[in-house]
Amino acid sequence: MRSHHRLRRLPLLRVLLICVGLNFASLHASDAPRERLKSGLEAGAAVQAFFVRAVTGPLKNRSVCYVCRNGDRPVVMVFFQGIDPNAVKFMKMIDHITDAGRVNGARCFGVLVTDDSGMVVPTLQTLAFDGQIEMPLTAATTAISGPSAHRLHPDAATTIVLYRQQKVVASFGYRRGDLLDAEIDRMQRELEAFLEIAK
Repeated sequence: MRSHHRLRRLPLLRVLLICVGLNFASLHASDAPRERLKSGLEAGAAVQAFFVRAVTGPLKNRSVCYVCRNGDRPVVMVFFQGIDPNAVKFMKMIDHITDAGRVNGARCFGVLVTDDSGMVVPTLQTLAFDGQIEMPLTAATTAISGPSAHRLHPDAATTIVLYRQQKVVASFGYRRGDLLDAEIDRMQRELEAFLEIAK
């Protein structure tokens, strides 16, 4: 009789162990960096000059070409086609790394890509104020996102383009929700290498 009960319990024990294992794996998978989208110009491509509406920063309320102003400096350019839940943390990391790379001429700026002009100012001002974001935040229409311009993937809420001497070094795209802490750490290491920041 005891052996019969033991046999009945074994499958249940096996199921419980499998469930625990799956939950453990899913937790670790959720913390791992996500697969990036192919978004933005490819390495070696020339960065096209374009004008944006500056919403924050020293040139706010003006039409500015930051590509022109930054010249041959190393630049971190961030396009937002949506606002990721971790956007503030991500931008603060870029602020920190860019500030450390200013000795090498590093610059950064963000561009909200939208045709809804009514959302631009409140969205960017709230981000800048709540997150104490120092990088200039700007806006441009969706005309800059197409294949004849900056080639932003339609599913990419966030696209990061690293360029120097107005030539793309690398670009990365992320769906909304993919900027997890592990991915931000991964991106920080890549920015440190790009901006040649000594540890």
